[in-house]
Amino acid sequence: MSLRKVVAKALVWTTLESFTLSGLSLISLFIFARLLSAEDFGIAAIALAIVQLLTVPVELLFHDALVQRKDIDSIHVDSAFTFSVVLGVVLWAVCWFGSGWIEQLIGTPGVGHVLKWMSLSLIGMGFGCVLVAMQRRKLEFRSLALRSLLGRGGSAAVAIAIAFSGGGVWALVAQQVLLVCLGTLMLWVLADERPRFHFSWAPTKSLLGFGVFTTIYQLLAIAIQRVFMVLVGAYLGSASTGLLSVAFRGADMLRDLMCTAVYQIAMPLFSRLSDERESLFVAYNRSVQLTTLVTFPVFVGLAVCADDVVSIAFGKNWLAAAPYFAIVCLLVLPFFLRMYSVTLLRAVGKPAAPMLELIAQTSVSALCMVWFGWKSVPLAMLAWASRLVVSVPIDMYIQRRVGGMGYLRQLRGAGTPFVAAVVMAAAVLAVKTYLLPVSLPALVRLAPLALLGAATYVATIAVINRELIKQFVDFVGQSLPSRS
Repeated sequence: MSLRKVVAKALVWTTLESFTLSGLSLISLFIFARLLSAEDFGIAAIALAIVQLLTVPVELLFHDALVQRKDIDSIHVDSAFTFSVVLGVVLWAVCWFGSGWIEQLIGTPGVGHVLKWMSLSLIGMGFGCVLVAMQRRKLEFRSLALRSLLGRGGSAAVAIAIAFSGGGVWALVAQQVLLVCLGTLMLWVLADERPRFHFSWAPTKSLLGFGVFTTIYQLLAIAIQRVFMVLVGAYLGSASTGLLSVAFRGADMLRDLMCTAVYQIAMPLFSRLSDERESLFVAYNRSVQLTTLVTFPVFVGLAVCADDVVSIAFGKNWLAAAPYFAIVCLLVLPFFLRMYSVTLLRAVGKPAAPMLELIAQTSVSALCMVWFGWKSVPLAMLAWASRLVVSVPIDMYIQRRVGGMGYLRQLRGAGTPFVAAVVMAAAVLAVKTYLLPVSLPALVRLAPLALLGAATYVATIAVINRELIKQFVDFVGQSLPSRS
């Protein structure tokens, strides 16, 4: 099979995996929002933040090293597997036996007991992470998609049943543990070759030399929001954490649903163009342009209509989260603008360059939270937003200094989508405020606003840059299986 066909087949399965993970998570969130309290979400969010931080070294310490190396032996795979399982068990033991101390440190009652059981997922990740790396190394995305389908679908079904029976926060605990363990079980069933318990220090050391750096980067990237949530829980309580958790999870799942599959294809594309800087920059601008063309109107529209969206998706009892959901949707826009920046820097052989921007994000959000964010939830959101004031300029400077791309050129692809999204927001906001009665049901209000927004956005694009619409239609046509 040619490389083009392999990549096309991989794109189908990565898209399926993305929609499986994000789509089922979003549906589960809608159901949980109607069955669980803000306190339940808050306690689970704090425990999950801790577990996800500890999952990073278990999941990623050997992942990129196993995928990146041209030649590996069974001893590399077996040693990485043995190390990962032991690490997962050790970190689970830390959570299990240290849960009381962690709860006392955070100051949120109930977190410790939830953390004990949720941390079981660390053991499941230890058994599955090396298998995931090996499947990706061989471009076997089918088994990874099936693993996601079983893990997310099975865990969601059990968790929803527990929530309906009045299990409260334990529904979210079951979802996290079963998500990892069922997925790992599926991989073990589908894999042609399975690792064994066999350890040698020399191959482990060679893998760690590459994996430690990438793990630190991913740990910082994942830690930013988790640290913020833990600080919110410590200062403002579990109820406030629950409101923000719903707002963040709703926006993040939609973001992942729209970009994960395409993002996985960007790295090989940019790597092939790394020696042709002008072609690389053109591909970068085109990627940003097409991504923002689709995502900007969606998230700006969600922000403008946040109250109706939250009422429909999560229920009227979560309307207090609507302002924060709107803010998070707007703060996602810089992510889409900069989402290919790290990929481009890695493609040109500069993987260490993005570290400074991540350190700045984490430091600024934590300092602002300690400085003023602890006083109220709105100030906490201001502390979260303040990180972008520093991180985006730093990211652009690094891109110019290391990658060689000028400031204006980095922004060029998103100009037209941004202007069209602003015009769309103004039109929707005007109609929503002055023409639609507040007494109408949320769904009745949202339907005409969505149609108006789509029409306004497309019309504005056509006026500003008609060629962009043609390019997007051509891109979609070239992505169809029959032409791949």
